[in-house]
Amino acid sequence: MLLNVVLMCMPYAGQSAAYSELLETLGNVISVIFMAEMALKLTGLGCANYWADGWNKLDGTIVILSALDMGLTILLSGGGVNLSLP
Repeated sequence: MLLNVVLMCMPYAGQSAAYSELLETLGNVISVIFMAEMALKLTGLGCANYWADGWNKLDGTIVILSALDMGLTILLSGGGVNLSLP
């Protein structure tokens, strides 16, 4: 969690494209780690017990929003899998 906060504080005006890409990649890696943590907790606790805890509600909501952000970024940037028919 602390690494994610530090990472969000690292952008600056006039940064290079390579630096921006590095920060984006590291942010995505951290998001995937949080997603894996959520999946493990959901598996271990079960859905009802997971969402019964207030901290898990907060973490789960943030992870879901992060996943939506990552998905929309992929869809709108033209990357990802092309599902169109030939």
